[in-house]
Amino acid sequence: MYFLFCSGAEYLKAEIIQRGFKILDAKTQRFANGEISFSIGQNIDPMESVCVLQSVTLGNVNDYIIELLLALDALKRSGIVNIDIVLPYMPYARQDRPMEHGYCVGAKVVTNLLSQYNPRTVSTIDIHNDRIIAFMDNEMVNILSDTIFKNDIQKSFPNISQGDVIFVSLDIGGAVRARIFADFFGTEYAVVDKRRLVNGKVESTRVIGDIGQKTCIIVDDMVDSGGTLFRGSDLLIKSGAKEVFCYITHPVISDPKKFSQDLLDSKVSKLTVSNTMNNILVHPKIKYIQCIDSIIESVVNHAR
Repeated sequence: MYFLFCSGAEYLKAEIIQRGFKILDAKTQRFANGEISFSIGQNIDPMESVCVLQSVTLGNVNDYIIELLLALDALKRSGIVNIDIVLPYMPYARQDRPMEHGYCVGAKVVTNLLSQYNPRTVSTIDIHNDRIIAFMDNEMVNILSDTIFKNDIQKSFPNISQGDVIFVSLDIGGAVRARIFADFFGTEYAVVDKRRLVNGKVESTRVIGDIGQKTCIIVDDMVDSGGTLFRGSDLLIKSGAKEVFCYITHPVISDPKKFSQDLLDSKVSKLTVSNTMNNILVHPKIKYIQCIDSIIESVVNHAR
């Protein structure tokens, strides 16, 4: 199997090389008018498997999508049949349904574009909503975040199964994720329940589950402004939690300066994220975990 890196995923290349995989030589060119060109610099057996990796950073999401499509076109024109796509963070995943009449569904548009190249698999990590999997005409693999974080959680909380640690979802939609972590570690989980009252103008919030004098571990798929995360952490402490830690897969963080200060002022003791995006924010409360081993395990297993 060869690995082909688009420019958004170059930061992961060293990890792949260290693990002994072959790298396909490729080149991205950017022209003065903003257009992108992609070329493959070597000939390989058309029956070889090629895994294409692309990630995104803020401000360049659309460029990275176009670059990925051009890479797929170059592979097809080189006669490559077995193509696996890996998008550690799925772009447009938050646009998984029309917000109201007349709205687009961005996640469906992106999956349609990828399907045109008939990849063997499209893999992503901790997808925002499982419904997106059904958008793909080809096989879509959702790599669960527990494969990335479980070792660090075990090391950080060696007595986790003794009942004083509980996993928390910040909304009903993420309850399944919290339950997966809880089942793996043999502990309980809780959910922050948000309800809008009086014509949707007032929001009441409560915690479903016993968090009293327990260490709470919030698990979620992404963090951006951090508003929900910080409010949820405050609520947990006010509701009797002893301490709050967070394990969140995708560090989107659109406004790093504001996020840094808000995190510093928050009740969060430590925020652990994966490097699914090349969006590294140096902060005393942030810890980064490598995602590449989970990617390799998933891709290689499906290739077999």
